[in-house]
Amino acid sequence: MEWKKAKWLIIAVLFTVNVFLAFNIGVKYSQAQKASRGELLDALSLTQNLPGFTEETFSSLPVYVYAFSSHRSVSTEQSLAQSLLSGPASPSEAGGGVTIYQSGEYRVTFRRGGYTEGYIAAKGGDLKNLSSVLKRAGIKNTVTDDGVAFSYKGKEILNAHLTAKSDGAAFSFSGTVPISDGWTRSVRSLSRGELILALARHVKENTLGKLLSVTVSYRITPTGVQDISLIPIMTVECENGGLIMSMTDKTLIYSGN
Repeated sequence: MEWKKAKWLIIAVLFTVNVFLAFNIGVKYSQAQKASRGELLDALSLTQNLPGFTEETFSSLPVYVYAFSSHRSVSTEQSLAQSLLSGPASPSEAGGGVTIYQSGEYRVTFRRGGYTEGYIAAKGGDLKNLSSVLKRAGIKNTVTDDGVAFSYKGKEILNAHLTAKSDGAAFSFSGTVPISDGWTRSVRSLSRGELILALARHVKENTLGKLLSVTVSYRITPTGVQDISLIPIMTVECENGGLIMSMTDKTLIYSGN
């Protein structure tokens, strides 16, 4: 009988502790949200009322996004090459991070930064088959009207894309593919406030006019012969053009009218 009372007492104590912890987490989350919104509004107040720079435009912008780094995956490259060439293929190193797999007249080549190109038999060559081979290798992709596009954690990798064509006898493709041995979180993006102020400066200096939309995506970048990174970027559309800016260091990657 005493044990039964003690058991219910322990349960009641644990329940109370869990309620307290949940309440404490909720309070801290609410405070963090308020602080984040405060920083967002403070930054917008400093943009000198530039058209389109509103809370509505930036409220869905993540508070922080991380960059990721990885080594090239030799095993994945070999598996892809053998699947696309429909049989064993030995690699040959051409130097400078270039690896070529060849089977007769057909070949698949991997270069630094994820750049990939292939010339394979037309029988096994079409976008759907290419997409399936990549998916079996663990590389998420989507077939588009003009090739194969890639994403990571639900965000498009803007400069990772394969285009392809067939001449009837053979199927060729080329482009950048995020082939890795596993992505590791690296640097964190700057805060929304810092990014908004940098963005306002770029928009004003390039006379791009009213801000229309802001999209967060990734950009694949070589960081060595065998290493690659995914850098979070902001793609911005304005009345008179657009720009792409790194979210880790505010570097202007592209600006055009």
